Amino acid sequence: MTERIKNMGEVAAAVASEPLHIRLTLLRQAAGFRSRRALADKLGVSRRSVDAWESGDSEPSLSSAREIARVLGLSLITIVGGDALEETAERVVDRRQDRLDRLAHLDELTVEEFEDLRDYDRDAVPTPGGAPLYMTSPTDEERREFLRARPSHSVTLSYPPMELHPNTKAHRMAKARVAANYKFACSTITRATIGKLPVAVYAVYTEFWFRENRSRDHDNLIASLKAGLDGVAEGIDVDDSMFRIQTPTIVVDPEGKREVVVTLTQQDEESPDGV
Repeated sequence: MTERIKNMGEVAAAVASEPLHIRLTLLRQAAGFRSRRALADKLGVSRRSVDAWESGDSEPSLSSAREIARVLGLSLITIVGGDALEETAERVVDRRQDRLDRLAHLDELTVEEFEDLRDYDRDAVPTPGGAPLYMTSPTDEERREFLRARPSHSVTLSYPPMELHPNTKAHRMAKARVAANYKFACSTITRATIGKLPVAVYAVYTEFWFRENRSRDHDNLIASLKAGLDGVAEGIDVDDSMFRIQTPTIVVDPEGKREVVVTLTQQDEESPDGV
């Protein structure tokens, strides 16, 4: 393996001045991937993507370039080139500063402006000093601070029964019965905790609490909570068509309970269409 990396380093140095698409082709071949399909399979992308990269029709994203570098045993800067990486770093630094400026005035942001912060890149790129710089969506604490700065209402629900998870195979009638019971329970606790609210558009934030830390599908989580959110809407006496469901937050607490915290924040009148 050491000899292979040494040889790849020599090849990388030899092709450093070549255009990116030619550099990718030569590095792939030097690494022993005889076809574009073989590299695509290793990277977990389509052959069409590799075709486009090596023909010069498009360039790999930063995350794809990082994966290429890992597979070939090279540095990221060897793949994308120093100038391109520096430009990316400068762009991310500028966006990060804008993000920090906006987060400094959370109480002045609308719901839409706050959620727009999710559009920032999640990739980490080296700064001129070499340290990684991460661009992320708002942290859990930033979200809680934002919610505290605005009128909001929260209710803690029991975790949705497994029968309501999209990937669970259950008889239709049995699933309908479980959904009705769960909706009733969520409606009852919401009515007791929050009570009736004005008819308005509400941004709905959900926190799913788990004991174990593993990857989870956000769409499946929201789908499993459908009956519960119907119950919340019933409990506050607002039609669920007025809900604007936000991307869920996953919280891991090894000592905690499996539960869901639902927070409702009334949207500004100037942005009735939600986020």
